[in-house]
Amino acid sequence: MPNNEEEKQKERVVENVSALSILQDAQKKPTIENIFNAQQWKSFPRQTAIRARLSGNQTIGDMSSTTLSFATEDFDVLGEFDNTTYTFTPKSSGYFMISASVWYTTASVANKIYDIEVYKGATRILINRQHGDGVVQVIPHVSGCVELTTTDAVTVKTYQNSGANATASSNSEGTFATIFRIC
Repeated sequence: MPNNEEEKQKERVVENVSALSILQDAQKKPTIENIFNAQQWKSFPRQTAIRARLSGNQTIGDMSSTTLSFATEDFDVLGEFDNTTYTFTPKSSGYFMISASVWYTTASVANKIYDIEVYKGATRILINRQHGDGVVQVIPHVSGCVELTTTDAVTVKTYQNSGANATASSNSEGTFATIFRIC
């Protein structure tokens, strides 16, 4: 009659064979979703994940809070971002990590303000302010965790008071918004 140690060893062999089978199937089916589904594993529910950016440079007027025209979506897993109104509305309530940035293309004006702002409806909920030094471009960036409900509308705005119009760059490395649901 087999002892407990022999049974444990047999179980480890079966687990190793199963792991090898999973790796072999993973090589045939390269996407993560296919790997999970092929193995009869419970799929993770799809969650909010968006990344939006400018399609072209955008003129930002002096001394006015301007909504960034994020018309290009790199991804929008649940279809929650409207790229015509530049508004994010979650399909389920929860906590979300929001990150946004704007890259001003010209050298900043000394002692002037360059903001990136996130709004929930008419209320500003996140802000980062940079002061120009008159020499280099500014790229204000903001990120934070916020609680949202299905009735909340989130927009990203920028403000500058350089004394003239300024240009927000369409460079996707510097001007973008990302939103991820964390729970």
